[in-house]
Amino acid sequence: MQSRKTIWILSIIVIQIFALNKINAQNSKQNKINIVLNDSSAKYVLEDLDRALIEKEVIYKRFKGYQMQLDWVNRTFNDSIKNLSDSKALCWYYNTGIEDCKKDSNKVRYLLNSIVELNELEKKSHDKISQHLFSYLPSKEGFNLNVYLVVFISITGTLNENDILLRMDWDKDAETVLNLIIHEAFHVAFHKYKPDFNHLNDSISKNGIFLQELYRTVQNEGMATWVAYNALDFAPVTFSDDKFKLSGYDYLLLNNDTSVRKAFKQVNQIIENSKTFPIDSLKKEDWEIGVSERAYYISGAYMSKIIEKKYGRKHLADLIKKDDLIFVEEYNELVSDEYKLKVIENKGK
Repeated sequence: MQSRKTIWILSIIVIQIFALNKINAQNSKQNKINIVLNDSSAKYVLEDLDRALIEKEVIYKRFKGYQMQLDWVNRTFNDSIKNLSDSKALCWYYNTGIEDCKKDSNKVRYLLNSIVELNELEKKSHDKISQHLFSYLPSKEGFNLNVYLVVFISITGTLNENDILLRMDWDKDAETVLNLIIHEAFHVAFHKYKPDFNHLNDSISKNGIFLQELYRTVQNEGMATWVAYNALDFAPVTFSDDKFKLSGYDYLLLNNDTSVRKAFKQVNQIIENSKTFPIDSLKKEDWEIGVSERAYYISGAYMSKIIEKKYGRKHLADLIKKDDLIFVEEYNELVSDEYKLKVIENKGK
């Protein structure tokens, strides 16, 4: 009798331990950001440059990373590019990159080595990346990221839902690419928690929608830049005055007060222009000044910095779930006029 009772008690204990382990495993999975690096397209191109030149259109159709660039061009510029041959610009980047590598085989070896180093570095830093990103998010709900590594494209990186596209360069080391992954990973999380726009409201004009999206971009790109900047201890980059090396260039601007004030002046001018300028002119300024000259990134990163310094990281993270203008208004209360961001409420058509 005693033996049966003992077996029964032990059985309950075993079941409880099994259930607890299962719960812990589920929680562990939920509280992690799983990053999957896909380097198949970059390796395919680099391992045979002549083949890559002949098969360039096939490569753009076969590999998701290259297809994501076409999707980005179509989405950003309202274009209708279906494959590589439709764009002379994309062909130029691709062809030139291959020809440069054919002239200097060291570049190919560097790129292939960087891919190996990036995979090793991501595994080594995986837990740090998750913890760092979660510290800037309003929830610790885990998610998956697919990172597609490519070469010889016109953009540094972009994303579509949980898929990230990143360009590998022969003058960019693995640690810099890891920093870019952190930047793009934050965007994925930002979109998970940010309330959707109400563009179906007929009372909002095209210029009003543009302005609404501008405020969101400043917060989104600014916070992503600030989050990656604060990851420099385990994902360092080389600071550079070359704007094509975006991470180092952005951080250099962020550390320069003159550049910060210039960024606010530029963004405020775009906001003021939204009152009267045609939408095509605004979109041109949006790209050339907000993105290419990094005005959105630097102003938004500085705003994030000031808010975190005053209220703490958790408060900054919780602002993601709130209206975009709350981020702006809370920041404006903390700074002098030359650092404020203009606020124009949408008042319909």
